[in-house]
Amino acid sequence: MSHLVDQLLAIARLDHLQQISCSSELLTPLLHQSLSQLPLKLLDKVQWQLKLDNNCLLFGDSALLQSVLRNVLDNAAKYSPQDGIVSVVTRCDKHSSHISISNSGVVDTEVNRLGDRFYRHQQHQNTDGAGLGLSIVKHIVELHHGRISFTANAQHGLDVTITLPATPG
Repeated sequence: MSHLVDQLLAIARLDHLQQISCSSELLTPLLHQSLSQLPLKLLDKVQWQLKLDNNCLLFGDSALLQSVLRNVLDNAAKYSPQDGIVSVVTRCDKHSSHISISNSGVVDTEVNRLGDRFYRHQQHQNTDGAGLGLSIVKHIVELHHGRISFTANAQHGLDVTITLPATPG
């Protein structure tokens, strides 16, 4: 219940947030910090495959960006089968950083509804959560002038791709 209240308060704060405090941040340390905040049961549930470009920069609010990464990583592990694979790949170019997080398993959701507030697929009603996490993630990414996309992939489940600016823009 407290997690739900925290998420509702986060949504309320984000809805009224006009400006965010931005600075240049290296992506790799943010990813490692986000992984370190996941519950041990999720870290141990899956195999983690990391292919990171250590030179990727993000321009944004580090606390909000860490929240985005933690939420997507948490979901990737939570919705993977036991001993599944979660793959994290980063790459960057002159203007943006790209983060791809993929998990193994069967995608049984309406991908175009991911990120909608309170959306939860019928088969996931017994999984912890209220369907707010990805809507918070989507909102934070948009506040950073970034993009997020969700793609069902028959080979390995769900691909989440986040593109964020590397420079003020």
